[in-house]
Amino acid sequence: MNSNNKFTLHIGGMGSDHCAGIVKKVIESFDSVLEVQTSFANQEAKIAFNDDTTPEIDEIMKAIKEAGYEPAQPIEE
Repeated sequence: MNSNNKFTLHIGGMGSDHCAGIVKKVIESFDSVLEVQTSFANQEAKIAFNDDTTPEIDEIMKAIKEAGYEPAQPIEE
C-alpha cells in the first residue's frame, strides 16, 4: 500500500468503545476505505484506503462531524 493511502485522524468526543464503533461505521461507509482501526483511548482513527482510489478525507471528516464528533486535520502516514 502506498504511504499516501494511510492517514490518522484524531477525533474528539469518542468516550467509549460504543463511540469508537459509531465512528468506525461512518468511516467504513466510504467505498475508498480499505481498513479502519478506531481507539477511544487514543481518540483516533487509523484509515487505510484502496490503492486505486483517491482518499475522501474531507468527506469523511464531514460525516464524522455530522455524527457528533470532532475530527482534527489528518496526519499522513
